[in-house]
Amino acid sequence: MAEESSNTIIKLVSCDNKEFFVNQRIAFMSELIKQMSAINPETSNEIVIPDVTASVLEKVIEFCTHHVDEPMKEIEKPLKSDNMVENVGPWDAEFIDMDDASIFQLVSAANYLMIQPLLDLAYPACCEERSVDSVTVNLC
Repeated sequence: MAEESSNTIIKLVSCDNKEFFVNQRIAFMSELIKQMSAINPETSNEIVIPDVTASVLEKVIEFCTHHVDEPMKEIEKPLKSDNMVENVGPWDAEFIDMDDASIFQLVSAANYLMIQPLLDLAYPACCEERSVDSVTVNLC
């Protein structure tokens, strides 16, 4: 059974109707997708993600693909350094090195999809060198 599920492909559809075909193990890093599949197994091979654009979903899938077999190390809190490489390692630091709008969209997607490791990575990056008002405006 475990072998069968590792070969199962799930179609994820972004809010702008782009389709992504993803291995179930990768998709199930999202607690939301896992729960949706459990609630309605008949339609679990196609899941519409209404609150996430294709460009953001592509980044989410990239993160999950990288970490499906290599879980992200836990991020120490408070952060031990201003240098993200020292906090999370080179791959994750490079992954999260993006413009403000993209980081805020990624935080929103990670929260919506219930992907805690991605939220743990993206949230400190969105708060880095920003005022509380700026973060509040961008996340709300």
